[in-house]
Amino acid sequence: MVALLWANKIIALDKTFNDVPAGLKKQVAKELKLAGCEDLITEEQYK
Repeated sequence: MVALLWANKIIALDKTFNDVPAGLKKQVAKELKLAGCEDLITEEQYK
């Protein structure tokens, strides 16, 4: 749930992937991929 909120903030350009807490990055990356917004993932290890 929190990962989805972060993903929505990133998609809305209110936040960036770098702002996401380390413990949530994997889940947020998954949500961004599901939304077709993989280009917003700025860290290679999560792409």
